[in-house]
Amino acid sequence: MELVRPLDGLDSHPWSTFSHAYGSADDLPDLLRALVGADAAAADEALSQLYGSVLHQGTVYAASAESVPFLARIAVAGHRTADVLALLGGMAESEDEHGMAPDTVRTAMTGQLPLLLPLLADADPIVRRTAAWALSHTRATTSVLPALGERWEEESEPRARAEVLAGITRLDPSAGAARAATVLGPSQPAALRMAAVFARLDAGAPWTEALHTTLLSLLPAEPLRSDFDMERAEPLAAVVEALLGRGRGADREGAFALVDASLRDGRAEVREEALWAADRACMLSRGAPRRLVPGLCAAAVDEEAVVALSCLLGRLGSAAAPAADVLVPLASRDPGHDDDEADRALAALVLVAPAQAAPLLAAGLGRRPRALDAAAGFLRPTASAFPYDGELLDAVRRRLARPQDLSGNEPGLLTGLLAGWGSPAAAALPELYAALAHFPAAARAVAAIAADRSRGERAQAVGVLRAAAERGSISAAKALFDLAGEHEPLVHCLAREIRLGGRGLTEAAGAAGPLGGRAAELAPALRAALGGGDGGTGTPALDADIATAGALWHITGDAAEAVAVLESVFERAQHNPWSQWSMVRAARTTALLGPAGRPLTARLEALLDDPVQAPAAALALTAVAEPASLDRIALAGAVLWSAERDADPTGACDALEALGADALTADHLRRLSDLAEGDARVVRSGVEGRVIRQDEAFRTRARGLLAARTANRTGTPCPGARAQGAEPSRVSRPGWKGVAMARLRVLALDFVGTLAGHGPAPDGQLVVEAIRDLPGVVVPDGFATRFDLVTRRLRQSDRARGVRSSFATRLRRSALECGAVVPDLRLATQAVFTALPDATVDPRAAAALRRLHAGGLRCVLASNTDRPEPVRLRTLRAASIADCFDALVLSGTLGVGKPDPRFYAAVAAAADCPPEEVLFVGDNPRTDAFGPHAYGMSAVLITSSPRPPDLPARIGTIGHLGELSAHLDRISR
Repeated sequence: MELVRPLDGLDSHPWSTFSHAYGSADDLPDLLRALVGADAAAADEALSQLYGSVLHQGTVYAASAESVPFLARIAVAGHRTADVLALLGGMAESEDEHGMAPDTVRTAMTGQLPLLLPLLADADPIVRRTAAWALSHTRATTSVLPALGERWEEESEPRARAEVLAGITRLDPSAGAARAATVLGPSQPAALRMAAVFARLDAGAPWTEALHTTLLSLLPAEPLRSDFDMERAEPLAAVVEALLGRGRGADREGAFALVDASLRDGRAEVREEALWAADRACMLSRGAPRRLVPGLCAAAVDEEAVVALSCLLGRLGSAAAPAADVLVPLASRDPGHDDDEADRALAALVLVAPAQAAPLLAAGLGRRPRALDAAAGFLRPTASAFPYDGELLDAVRRRLARPQDLSGNEPGLLTGLLAGWGSPAAAALPELYAALAHFPAAARAVAAIAADRSRGERAQAVGVLRAAAERGSISAAKALFDLAGEHEPLVHCLAREIRLGGRGLTEAAGAAGPLGGRAAELAPALRAALGGGDGGTGTPALDADIATAGALWHITGDAAEAVAVLESVFERAQHNPWSQWSMVRAARTTALLGPAGRPLTARLEALLDDPVQAPAAALALTAVAEPASLDRIALAGAVLWSAERDADPTGACDALEALGADALTADHLRRLSDLAEGDARVVRSGVEGRVIRQDEAFRTRARGLLAARTANRTGTPCPGARAQGAEPSRVSRPGWKGVAMARLRVLALDFVGTLAGHGPAPDGQLVVEAIRDLPGVVVPDGFATRFDLVTRRLRQSDRARGVRSSFATRLRRSALECGAVVPDLRLATQAVFTALPDATVDPRAAAALRRLHAGGLRCVLASNTDRPEPVRLRTLRAASIADCFDALVLSGTLGVGKPDPRFYAAVAAAADCPPEEVLFVGDNPRTDAFGPHAYGMSAVLITSSPRPPDLPARIGTIGHLGELSAHLDRISR
């Protein structure tokens, strides 16, 4: 159907009264005109900008709904029909509706169904399958389901028919399951059979041996995935997740049997899919590691397979101990040379079997950074230090003796190892004393080691720390207080930190509290700093006041003063949508006051309806409220609800201990038993490398609570609330020019638009030229076209779902679809981006970065990019700025991108500091400003446009990276 004027009414529409992700929608008319124009490049760019504005990372806006009629007419008129349908479908699918009534976009789509439904019968099968997917997301069952049912009877193209089946199932699962049962047989096309498996799952049909056999016969299943359903981008893993989600033993065993059989398959591509599925199973199921480790060992058929397995084995920790011998040969390879594959295997062994790993780490120390980080860094289990090893101690001493060879996080990791060992590491004290001048973190190790040594050794350590503290080292002052109780140097350092303000104030207050009355001279400065910065409503200001309230209470004993400060915090937090965890900290601080905090009871009760805040609120209420007024049973229910939602499981345990076993009814005990003994993991989110370990820690505590209840029933004393102390404070290092702007230690920088312009993206022809001569590569005619098509499809579906497919995934998918052979995807990726010029670094931005780095900031590159790390490093070296960066966090390497919280967690881990000590700078409001701000980082947005109206006041704006120094100077005054 050709519409004469698909843009009729475009210019008269009141676009400026609506907004999208980047503000006013008055730019949409030009984008829509470009989309229908003859210039293909301009149309491509317009489509990309539309995804960025009306479907930004999966979020829709008022302008999204306003654009629907125009986009529908554009699609029907034949202008990039499949592409525009994919955009419309992504908007209809979105549940993240910003600033408008629910279903506004879907309602707009439903209004266009008379135009769009005929596209189900379009001559182009790509249009037909895109239409089936997009229209089913309108949820307009009355109109769409009959049309899809009619199309099911007529459609013959396998992939289009698969999308029709998926659409029917989305709208009516039982109808979809009935149709699916007729197309599971081996005579049917594989893509349709795969869709039928999912349809049966979605309808809740039993998992049968026939379905098991069918799915195994479809492996490798990745080529059969839907172009649109990115949640099922890895079909085997998606089936396993669906089965585990049913929560039944038979389905669980069905999932494990699928993974185990696939891990033992003779085809490498099937084992690769099985590893993804095993990874997902272990993240969801407590029983998965024990059941799947034998299969994982069987899949380790060569060194490449061991490298692929190492990440998962490391996350499983001691549960993967039977696989230790699989890791050892590669982990011990050539320790005298840099070897990333050996490093990955050794890092896994460190977490799986640390005693076996220790001598290998000693042999490779200085050339195995991943393994050292596993032994002493962010992912190390907090409950236990890495096992002492004499060879490793000698190796650490040799490294510390050459401070000029150390960079990045290595000094902190080496001294952290020694601190964990304590007295047995006494032989390293001379190296630590010398290292103090270069690495303040060494002070903690000095105190930890000397604490259990002879009087003479302690006296020597005290003298060294005292001298360092007198030179202004807060790390040394803190260590001196811990070791000898000398508080004067620490008070002096804290006074300086309080004067500097920012987030340094939060740390200083946290360190001042334990000093009690000995820090009395700090009280006036703490009072003067209350409510500072950001008008008092930003998360940093709230956190600073919370810490200050706790410090003043410990120092002065004046509960009324602390209550007044906390009351102000609770009031101001109502104007900050990002204050959830600040309120948790405020509630925990209130608990410290005991009955003196009773005036805050109403504030605490208001937090109980939020699953994140409920545990801390219940904990505080048990401490402050009138006992007779406390409904402990209701509080226990709110706390269990929080744990069941994976909102704050650790806090839930704290609160349940405080409430006492008598608060638990029979139903509470059943729910707690499900949390403790059930197969489904309770902790399912967070930093990927810690999730399994945190869930096991929660499970141990939950079992302890159940045991306490049993003991209480038999007359054995039941533990009450644990003593609540202030959280240990981290000691900061000087930030920008020694000024503690939010106690800034680390600068996280975006690349494109911040340090550099836009670089070219690889098209199919370039990929062919780059990889055709690699060993074993076979590139048939048509690969270039197929690659471009796959890239376009994946980018559209990625944008709709807020995910990011890797370049290697695009290569693999393209190869599978056209019969190409690319045996080494990593080598091929490297070859493509070696041949492709990277973005050019802006000289002014590079000069600004050098000044910032020279001023005392550590820097981390934090970029969404397909380019491998060696390629991006080459670009940085060419601009003479590679030495400015301690680490590179790249989405293509990490597997997740901004604004996924796991990306920001990786930035904080690479920076080796808490999020509040990181300043994130970039040009994308959602990924470089809102995202890091929500994670607890500071942020500065680079923009040449007016300040976005909904940008939190704490987020600064500048026009160019070259202006950042002046911005930091200005706000630190």
